[in-house]
Amino acid sequence: MRNLLIRVPKSAQPRLATMVRAIFDRLDAAEVAAQYANVGVAIATKYPAAATHLEGAGDDLLAYRVPEGAAATGVTLLAMPEGRSAGEP
Repeated sequence: MRNLLIRVPKSAQPRLATMVRAIFDRLDAAEVAAQYANVGVAIATKYPAAATHLEGAGDDLLAYRVPEGAAATGVTLLAMPEGRSAGEP
């Protein structure tokens, strides 16, 4: 995020940082993509260098997304070894 923030004036950095953090607060991939697009649109006219950097970093920034159709519970589900059930130690 530091590389993005240096492309805007210091006075705009806290707001931009909040906008980018909001991308990670979304619950599913569609919401993540929508927030990412909203941030890009919001900064494009006033801070084109930051918008270009954000666009270039999109793949890395969005790599964490929850896959479509998966439950976004905040809990990681691990596969059980073969032959064991969830209730067994």
